[in-house]
Amino acid sequence: MKKTSYIIVLIVVTIAVSCQKETQPLSDSADEAAKQNAIVAAGKWRVTYFVESGKEMTSDFSTYHFKFENDGSAAVESTGIGVLYFGMWNLVKAKHNQAYTSNYHTVETISNKMLIALPGNFHMDEISGNWEITRLIDSEMWLRSETSSNAKEIHLVIIK
Repeated sequence: MKKTSYIIVLIVVTIAVSCQKETQPLSDSADEAAKQNAIVAAGKWRVTYFVESGKEMTSDFSTYHFKFENDGSAAVESTGIGVLYFGMWNLVKAKHNQAYTSNYHTVETISNKMLIALPGNFHMDEISGNWEITRLIDSEMWLRSETSSNAKEIHLVIIK
């Protein structure tokens, strides 16, 4: 029994460590934070993947291009129509406390968040929110949002 418990713990720890390699967090240094802001503001982004509660919705966003400016403003264009919506964005670090009832302790975690506010239509409501950054490189941004009733994931690529 103990041997099985140790194997299960080892598997869980291995998976957790492997998943953490995917995340590229905002650094505590001002230089790194400026670089990450510059990546987000480097050009126009398009959605290549959007899933909400297990339902693929990528095609709903196929005509939209998102532009995040250095000053924190955001604009959304639609192919052939032009600018449709304006809003705001920000990158932040967020602390979370998770209570574990099985052994009565609390774990504090820090995650990197992208806050997006884009009023407009239903699709902009889907994009607006408090997103955890799971990947941020020069040409790609992955975001995830989870609430008690809903889980969303979005992947964007830069189109410059």
